[in-house]
Amino acid sequence: MIAEVVKEFEAIKTEIEKSFGPLSSDQMNWRPNAEGWSVAQCLEHLILTKTLFFKDLDDLQAKGRKNSWWEEWSPLTPLFTKMYFRYIRSETAKVKAPTSKIVPPSTVTADILNRFMKNQDQLIAKLSRLGDSGIAGVVVSSPFIPLVTYKLIDGIRLISEHDWRHIRQAKRVMVAEGFPK
Repeated sequence: MIAEVVKEFEAIKTEIEKSFGPLSSDQMNWRPNAEGWSVAQCLEHLILTKTLFFKDLDDLQAKGRKNSWWEEWSPLTPLFTKMYFRYIRSETAKVKAPTSKIVPPSTVTADILNRFMKNQDQLIAKLSRLGDSGIAGVVVSSPFIPLVTYKLIDGIRLISEHDWRHIRQAKRVMVAEGFPK
């Protein structure tokens, strides 16, 4: 399980470098309109989102995290998981970020690619240290809506899907009319 998601996160790093590595700071921060995000904002959002999951992963590594009563007994876990995967894979579903903690600033610093790669490496290292046995039976609450629960491995897969969703969004920015050449 973990080996599969680690490969997926490595593939994401490769795609990010290939697709966005050649962009200038102006290109990275160009926005198609006032409401749309730039490539850099998409990447910053991914960093901010993944970082919210680091505490659970660190607690598991330290063996200090236990499922809460709700995480252990919620009959809704399979429903929440199915609903999240349907949303995250949809190209038409647009939802505002559930918390301001993951909304990127309007201009992102030029080191965004390096920071994304470092964040991705941190996630990969945390997952690799846990291994499959470290996540077996672990259910987590969404850092955004605590009522929502899902198996940790599903949450990790959701993070990967979320990355791909915003990579596609960032690529659409690059082909939008007015994108600086």
